[in-house]
Amino acid sequence: MNRVALAAAVLGAAGMGITALAAAQAPSRSVQDGVYTVAQATRGGALYEDKCASCHGATTDITPGMAPLLGDYVFQDTWKGRSVGDLFERILNTMPQSAPGTLSPQETAEIIAHILSANRAPAGDVTLADAVAPLKQIQMSW
Repeated sequence: MNRVALAAAVLGAAGMGITALAAAQAPSRSVQDGVYTVAQATRGGALYEDKCASCHGATTDITPGMAPLLGDYVFQDTWKGRSVGDLFERILNTMPQSAPGTLSPQETAEIIAHILSANRAPAGDVTLADAVAPLKQIQMSW
């Protein structure tokens, strides 16, 4: 095999590997697929009121207190195309602002379920996971 053909074969194989890797890492589900339960969103609503509403306001508010609203088009535009895992990491590590990192993974998942509900993403039959890896497979799409 000559050098040009060999180089083309190597580059082609590398390109297929990158394409396969990208496909494997791409979110395979959407928040529109019913990724949380109504009960989980209800528990999350109580947590949201206790831990989040003092800064973000109620998810039904029109004007935020200090921080961005989490139940409106600005939230949807900010997070569109990102994964639920990205939101999970942000909340888990940086919220609430007065005590960052104090929410448990379960509490974080329940708060996200409430936020998804407030943004009119449909509920389903399976609870939202409380770990980053499976949540990285769910895309925020409205």
